Amino acid sequence: MKRLPKYTPAEVRNDPYGFTYKEMSEVIGENEAKALYEELYKQLPRKKNLSMLVKNICKSSDTEKYVYELKDNKYIETVFIKRRDGGTVCVSTQVGCPVGCIFCESGRNGFVRNLTSSEIVQQI
Repeated sequence: MKRLPKYTPAEVRNDPYGFTYKEMSEVIGENEAKALYEELYKQLPRKKNLSMLVKNICKSSDTEKYVYELKDNKYIETVFIKRRDGGTVCVSTQVGCPVGCIFCESGRNGFVRNLTSSEIVQQI
């Protein structure tokens, strides 16, 4: 395993979620940033916290809906809305919903818990 340069915990913790690649390149240099990203990608464990159960494509509304099962047997939904300029991804951030709108499936069982950052990112 290749040894990585030493960084403070704050630098590593903020990296993928706080610093952009460009910002990191400005701080530590282009080559160093690229090498760091590549090595971190190889070394970091990949946890699979959800599995896709259903993929539903609706051509009339240009949407793709995905239902995922989480490790604790809860379910969430992710929606991709196609547009001429690309698209929009609507990700779940919670299991259930505290609002409880009668037309919404997410609120039928009430709020259960917030998703972890890993569960949110893995929807994409």
